[in-house]
Amino acid sequence: MIQKKGFTLIELMIAMFIIGVLIALSVFAIQLVQSSVRNTQRIDVLNTANLWFSSYHIDNRTYPAQSEIDLTPDAITYTKGGVTEVIVELSGATSGANSTSTSSTRYCYQQTGGVSGATFKLALELENGNIKEVGNAAADCTNWLSL
Repeated sequence: MIQKKGFTLIELMIAMFIIGVLIALSVFAIQLVQSSVRNTQRIDVLNTANLWFSSYHIDNRTYPAQSEIDLTPDAITYTKGGVTEVIVELSGATSGANSTSTSSTRYCYQQTGGVSGATFKLALELENGNIKEVGNAAADCTNWLSL
């Protein structure tokens, strides 16, 4: 009696199942890494903008008014007297997802303290729904923009 060498149907099905599980785990891990990278970019934008606001305050003894700060999908900009300055570019820091949308990131800027502009808050929502904030204002952001 001659036996054929090869795999049985059960062995092939088990091997395919194991390969499928490994592929599923790999896709999940890649998505986690991509989300982490996007969140790191967002936090980097927040820190860069915070440095700009601190420098602005040192020079002017006030924070810019809300009407002078524009949050766009491309950049956070400061405009006064017809002159526009890019505070930080948002390349890559608006893509991805957050807790309420699959295509945008929510940012918020508010200046408080009246004319003196004594306080400010800049915040963003990460993909897991957590809010990261910089600034010295105690109040929560109320005017969120999805970029």
